[in-house]
Amino acid sequence: CRVLHAFPSRGSSWGIRLWVFLPVGVIWLSTCLAGFYLVLKTTRAKMCARKRRQAAISEGGQTVTTLDKRPFNLMAFCQKYHYWLALVIVVPWLIVIASGLMLQVRYEVPWFMPAEQKGQGTVPTLGFEEALDKARAVPQAGVSEWKDVWRVYVYPARGLINLRARNSQEIQLDAATGDILQVAVRRTDLIEDIHEGRWMGANFWLFLPVHVLSIFLWMMGVTLWLRPLFASDKRKIPDRRLSEEAWESPNKRSSPNRRSSKN
Repeated sequence: CRVLHAFPSRGSSWGIRLWVFLPVGVIWLSTCLAGFYLVLKTTRAKMCARKRRQAAISEGGQTVTTLDKRPFNLMAFCQKYHYWLALVIVVPWLIVIASGLMLQVRYEVPWFMPAEQKGQGTVPTLGFEEALDKARAVPQAGVSEWKDVWRVYVYPARGLINLRARNSQEIQLDAATGDILQVAVRRTDLIEDIHEGRWMGANFWLFLPVHVLSIFLWMMGVTLWLRPLFASDKRKIPDRRLSEEAWESPNKRSSPNRRSSKN
């Protein structure tokens, strides 16, 4: 990551941030949205099937056929737990991907991160106490003491001192003359906290378990995608929905109405 931000191209080495990582992020977001839609659709179908089974049992005219215990099936296992894991991680992953896309374009969109100004010279001569006095002159920053300052960055190559207040206000000072070059709101710090899960302290109890589960979800998804390509036979993958036929009454399939319709 340091290599990608070490070039003077506003955070993009050879443009790789825009022509590689940004399209990949868009594809990830589209995939996650499609997965979210499929999860909702599958959940609704499962709930409707359960209601139909319960209604069939309550009527008394339906019989329940006990299925024989089948041997372990890798594809059925992956289908089942891929769905349940997706229920757990889909919303956190939407947050991670959406915030990541915002960070990818932070250098091009000043609303996320104010554009860096350029001061005079490349040798900083402005002291920290003088920078604090300059920040006190900015009412919207709300800076009166060092406890009101969150971070201070010095960029000698640009002749810039960047002072960030705790209320997200960013003050850019000329490192040589002390002139205030720009005062604006910096929102990337909050977006980074959301992206990494540090917001509300959710990085350990929510995002870390979600990322661990994502590894298993990815492995199951790759298995479901590759297994039909390398299968020795062309049999269809077992569909768990076929087991719902066991809840139907045998008389339903051979009812007189259906026989008469055939005749």
